[in-house]
Amino acid sequence: MQLPEQLEELRDQKVWLNYVTIYNERKHGGAGGYDKPPVNPYTLRDGSSTDSSRWATFDECNDQIGKSATIYYKNKEHVTSPVAGVGLVLEAAGILGIDFDSVIRLDSDGKVIGIAKEAQKIWQYVNSYTEVSISGTGVHILVYGKKPSSEVCRVENDDGTEYEIYDSGRYFTLSGKPLTGCGKIERRDDEVRKLYDFILDRRQKQAAARSSVASCTSSGGNGERIVPDEDDRALWEKMFNNTRCGSQIRALYDGDTGGDHSRADLALCNHLAYWTNNDPERMDRMFRQSALMRKKWERPDYREHTIGLALKGKSTYHDFTPEQKKAYAQKKEQEERKRGISYGKH
Repeated sequence: MQLPEQLEELRDQKVWLNYVTIYNERKHGGAGGYDKPPVNPYTLRDGSSTDSSRWATFDECNDQIGKSATIYYKNKEHVTSPVAGVGLVLEAAGILGIDFDSVIRLDSDGKVIGIAKEAQKIWQYVNSYTEVSISGTGVHILVYGKKPSSEVCRVENDDGTEYEIYDSGRYFTLSGKPLTGCGKIERRDDEVRKLYDFILDRRQKQAAARSSVASCTSSGGNGERIVPDEDDRALWEKMFNNTRCGSQIRALYDGDTGGDHSRADLALCNHLAYWTNNDPERMDRMFRQSALMRKKWERPDYREHTIGLALKGKSTYHDFTPEQKKAYAQKKEQEERKRGISYGKH
């Protein structure tokens, strides 16, 4: 890897480590992707983003690329793989990292065919060192400083992009491919604060929306979900007449976007997931019958992502017994506490 001149000031600091890439079919909601566990450049064994004895200079790490490393992957098995690249330990360098996922669309030949406009405005606003991620579909920004608070700052957007801010316990895999016109790492406290608040605000609104849909589709109310041989018209009527959320479903069906068409699309799909017993083909067919249908729905990436979000984590839940649902809820709460996630009371 060629170290960009904008990062030259970090070359001799021991804030670097290596990593390997391991394919994980469950990553990105089942779409698949690569995990990048860290590697100790001195031993070519397990690395760490919190243990400074396993960090080295850039050149020491760069010399290890291509060599065979063995790590204990996810505490299950030893995996041997060639060192894939160099990563920067954020906290050690006093750097905050802003991570944009899925903001660049590529064709089958790897050519850029689209860039998420909102994300592009954000990185132009922050205006610090910015590079394309290893995958070519994401962007990393490096800024000197810390997060305004320790709260988890991550959001999955309705268009399939994700934004996240880190400043400790993590490292960034660097591609060494800065965006054209990109400068050195800067201190951007005001810009980071505004972006931080923007992400948390959107996250809270999404949590409120999920809570609203959950209250509508939870057990109770009048009517049962789909029964064998029930046609779409009969199912729509059942949905409209539901005491808990019929009026909300009717409004969405009639094309009420509430000022955010993508969010309305997802809201209707959340309801359709419940009422069709999580049948993606029927969800697609019935969505097309609504006034929310538009040209964007014909894009496979948008349609499949929206339906996928609605189905996420729902494949078996509705078939659980009351006892199983309680155990599932407790398990999810424990997992989210460990990750520092709080969605509030539902």
